[in-house]
Formats: sequence, C-alpha cells, structure tokens
Amino acid sequence: MDAVLSGLPGGARLEPELLQRCLEHAQSTWSRDSLAAAIQIGRHVIDTLFRGDPALAELVGGRHPTLRALRRSRLLPFAAAYLWTCIRLVGQVAAFTEAGVGALPFSHHRVLLGVRDERVRVAMARAAHEQDWTRAHLVGAIAAAASGTQAEPRPGRLPRPVLAEVADGLEALHRTLGEARPRARPLTEDEAALQRRRIAAAMAGIAAVLAESEGEAWPLPEPPCASLSRALSSQLAEHAPD
Repeated sequence: MDAVLSGLPGGARLEPELLQRCLEHAQSTWSRDSLAAAIQIGRHVIDTLFRGDPALAELVGGRHPTLRALRRSRLLPFAAAYLWTCIRLVGQVAAFTEAGVGALPFSHHRVLLGVRDERVRVAMARAAHEQDWTRAHLVGAIAAAASGTQAEPRPGRLPRPVLAEVADGLEALHRTLGEARPRARPLTEDEAALQRRRIAAAMAGIAAVLAESEGEAWPLPEPPCASLSRALSSQLAEHAPD
C-alpha cells in the first residue's frame, strides 16, 4: 500500500497546492442534494489525487494524506462524510450506466451506496428505476432482500397526468375562491372552526400523498398547498361573524 500511495499525487505527503485546488472546486461546485454537483466534486478529487481511477480511490481511502487533510478541513462547505459519498458516487453511477440502469435521484443513490453486494445493488437500482420506486420503497426492498423476506408493496410516484389533474383542480379551486360571493348566512364560530378542520385535513392528505409519491425530490420551495391554505383562510375570515 505504501508503494501505491507514493505513486499518487499528494500520496506520499500532504500537498497544500492539491489540497487548495480540491477545496476551491468543492466550494464553487457544491449544491445541496444535487447528484450532478456531487459527481463533479467526486470526479475532481479522483482526477486530482487518484489519477482518475475510482477503484483506486476506494482502495486507498483515508490513508491518502492529502485526502485525509481535505476531509478534515474546516473550509469544506459540507461534512467530511459527504465528500466520501461524492467520491463513491462516481464509481456507482459508472457501474449503473455500464449495466444499463436508467437515471435515479440523488436520494436513491445514497441509499444504494450502503449495499455491499454489487449484484444486489445493481438489481435494486434497476428495479427502482423500472418500477419508479420511492426512496421509502427502495429502503424497504433492500431490508427485505437482506432478511430474505418479501418487500411490502408501496405505491410508486403518481403518473404525470394525475399530477397535472391535481394541479388543475387546485388552481380551479383557487380561482373559484377569488370569485366567490358572501354567503346569505355567515358561518358561526363553531361552523367556521369545523370547516377549517375539514380543509386542514384535506390539505394534509393531499400533501401526504404527494410527499409519498415524490419522495425527497418534491420540488416546491414551500409546503404543498401553502398558497391554497392562505386563500382558504382568507375566504373563511371574510365569512366569519364579527
């Protein structure tokens, strides 16, 4: 192993220039929960310190002095464990591509990194892609495979036409609220409270279905139905008694 290390850039001793180069690349490239950014960071470290060989990076690991210093640096914009994830992702994504496995979300890749058996890892990745598994389903399938039991079936993502129908329905309801006329009889406080609870329960149900369907990749910057919730609250306030 010493002979392997001595033949690698920064492998015999800490090389500050290489360390700085990797730090600057990580700082400029990092994007939270971005698979593309993680692979770029991992690829840069492998190219800089391991002559572009992902297998060699996994073999040598933390014994490389410059990589060890990089992982301990307080200037890294993320935890040291994440850097190792970036390095390992390069080889995993390449293996999946070679095996003909389609694209998977970053959250799925992180789960699959924990599967030691490469054949099982590829099989799970292929099933997750072909059957559109959520992250939760993938975790359950891996646990079931390890214990020799049958994975509990879970729903996959909602088909895109269904998502479009949900969006159309919510937008139509939003417009209807804006055009609504005051009721002939205003709601009592108890009646208004009951309707608020019904609305809150319905919105929570919609949000739960969307979260289960989309997993960690749900793209909205605020909770689902947040704008609808504000519109409904405003509408109810108009009809509530003084």
